[in-house]
Amino acid sequence: MSESKKEKYNAKVTKLDIDSNEAMDLLVKKVNDMNMKLKLIGALQQATVEYLGNKSKDFRANAVATVLAHKVFRDDFTEFLNERDDVPDAVKLTNMEINEEISKMIKETEDNLGGDDA
Repeated sequence: MSESKKEKYNAKVTKLDIDSNEAMDLLVKKVNDMNMKLKLIGALQQATVEYLGNKSKDFRANAVATVLAHKVFRDDFTEFLNERDDVPDAVKLTNMEINEEISKMIKETEDNLGGDDA
């Protein structure tokens, strides 16, 4: 993401009501708590997607397309697949083809958004 598109946060801490060790302990506790909750949400979501995906090919395809529409997730998923030895080459190849098609669609969209000057 370019610097100009990054969100800017102007808030800054000027004074802590607790010492820095206490603040770090509290921050670590909060991060661990959020991590646990995210894992629970992820497990519930995975169970839901697996259950519904086994019942409907359309749902499964839509779920995969929704995730792959986000570049960060697509890149993470691609990296995950490529690092695994137990993923068949056919799956890796299909993933590469999907990434190429998505890249083409993004480029076409960007070109079309450029107007007549592009």
